[in-house]
Amino acid sequence: MAEMHKGYAAALFELSADEETNEGFKVLSEIFDNNPEYVQLVSSPALPKKERLSLLKEVLGNNFPENLTSFTMLMCEKGVLSEFSQCAKEYDKMYKEWQKASVAYVKSAAALTGDEKIRLKNSLEKATGRNVTLVCSVEKNLVGGVIVEMDGKVYDGSVRRRLEDIKKVINE
Repeated sequence: MAEMHKGYAAALFELSADEETNEGFKVLSEIFDNNPEYVQLVSSPALPKKERLSLLKEVLGNNFPENLTSFTMLMCEKGVLSEFSQCAKEYDKMYKEWQKASVAYVKSAAALTGDEKIRLKNSLEKATGRNVTLVCSVEKNLVGGVIVEMDGKVYDGSVRRRLEDIKKVINE
């Protein structure tokens, strides 16, 4: 059951890889994450399946794409709605890969200026060939420089790391 979410997400992605479904997935996932009691209720075998589906349909209404609504109803019917958030993350990962998009999490000692962000974004896009979205934060523990985490890789351009590199060279 550990990898079930990947199969469900892949099935929906194959049917409809689009921004509307991806955004709807994120919104619905957040709703479910913030209301675990509700997910537990509509997943409970103690409640007849027809009632569970009716409760879920009420919440979904016409607020989400039809394919996502049907997908969510199917997950509820199969008793795997608890995997919904994992499906949403997996779908988002597939969607970004399909769009050749990456999110770069940037930690810096001080807030980056608009010009610095543009140069960093352009540099990362040129190096990776992907569309990059920056998510910047200030890390007070850094002396200077930046640390970028993107696509499972860490690019450490911090002053601390540079000093460690210099120390290794001197000690050799």
